[in-house]
Formats: sequence, C-alpha cells, structure tokens
Amino acid sequence: MKNNLTPEEISHRQTQSRRLQTELFGLQSDHGRLARKHVDLVAEIRRLKTELSHLQKDVAEKEALERSLTREIELAEEAIAHTKKQIDTL
Repeated sequence: MKNNLTPEEISHRQTQSRRLQTELFGLQSDHGRLARKHVDLVAEIRRLKTELSHLQKDVAEKEALERSLTREIELAEEAIAHTKKQIDTL
C-alpha cells in the first residue's frame, strides 16, 4: 500500500518525518542538558555531605572542649571558694 501513495501523501509524510526528527533532536538535546545538570547536582550533594560530615566532627570536638573547659572553670571556682574559706578562718 506504501507504493500507492499520492504525491500529497508522500509530501505530508516527509514533512511529518522532518518535524518529528526536529522534535527528537530537541528532546535529545534537553535530555543531555538535564543529564549534565543531574551529574553536577549529584557531585554537589556529595561535596556538601562531605563538608557537613567534617563540620559535624568539628562541632563534636568543640563541644567536648567546651565541656572540658566548663569543668575546669567549675574546679577553679571550687578552689577559689575553698581558698576564701581558708582565708576567712584565719
């Protein structure tokens, strides 16, 4: 039946084919652009997670140091209070 097409039908099919090929090229171009954006985003997420992990470690270290210094301050305050009592008893 393909051989029985009129010149108008052949022209219409050729036009449709060109239109669809153009559409396909546009879709493939969009796909490539989106795939590159996706790869970049995945890399950025990985980088941010690594940075977050380092920051969480730093925070934990600083919190441990803060607790240690707080305890040292408490001990110093206790020593001050004890020494003042000794002075008062003299």
